[in-house]
Amino acid sequence: MRLRPHHSMCLQFFVGKGYSAPFNRKMSETLSLPSNTKVTVTFGLDDICGHCPNHPDGKCTSEAHVSEIDSAVASILSWTEGSETTLGEFIARAEQDITRKGLLRKTCGNCSFMEICAPLAEGKKEPRI
Repeated sequence: MRLRPHHSMCLQFFVGKGYSAPFNRKMSETLSLPSNTKVTVTFGLDDICGHCPNHPDGKCTSEAHVSEIDSAVASILSWTEGSETTLGEFIARAEQDITRKGLLRKTCGNCSFMEICAPLAEGKKEPRI
């Protein structure tokens, strides 16, 4: 599975509130995969992006914004194009090295989902849908 660095953050906080029903299904499916599922880090459209309504004609309409978040996450986690890990480690490293260290706003501050993620990061849990 190919995943962009910022999706390591999104997958931590996904509660069924996404861009569209197909996107939400893909996020849920990804979270149900075995934790040892192989992940290859990419900085282009990935296996989740294909279900986002913000990429008509195979181009992300938010690429500049998304690339900034990818770069911030990848820098902290020392990921480069083609880095390989497992799904469990992909999510756990972001949680350990970004979320638990209070770096959510630094990495994802201008994301439209911050209002969902920030309270969850602060321990205000919301049940998954």
